[in-house]
Amino acid sequence: MPQRTENNFFLWSLDNLTAPVHSFAGHTDVGREFVWRTGNPANQEFQLLSISKGDDFRMWKIEPQQLQVSFHILYTQNLK
Repeated sequence: MPQRTENNFFLWSLDNLTAPVHSFAGHTDVGREFVWRTGNPANQEFQLLSISKGDDFRMWKIEPQQLQVSFHILYTQNLK
């Protein structure tokens, strides 16, 4: 299985796979795992939790603008 070599995590849009819509930078080592966390989907409250090989943990708030350009807007529209 290929290993990641990036310290950043990227948010992509299904409409354009040539460039990410956002980069989550801040890890000092290679990113290892991530998980989406939902606060209140009706209010579009989402977070991205990530951890690096050096056990550096980050919690990123996902802004509504980021949701609008990513695939998550498809999910949140169905919740209303």
